[in-house]
Amino acid sequence: MDFVLIGFGIILMTVGIIGCVLPLLPGPPLNYIGYCCFILRADTIFQLNFWFFGQ
Repeated sequence: MDFVLIGFGIILMTVGIIGCVLPLLPGPPLNYIGYCCFILRADTIFQLNFWFFGQ
């Protein structure tokens, strides 16, 4: 289940980046939701912290 949420987060972040260029897709909200999904599960597997994403 962890890898499903990580994969879903990566897909949403990719679509969010594409959505920043295309006017049809809401880029920043998709990117934020993908980031939240990724952080929710990746923190338990990869031991990520603020310094990894904050810099």
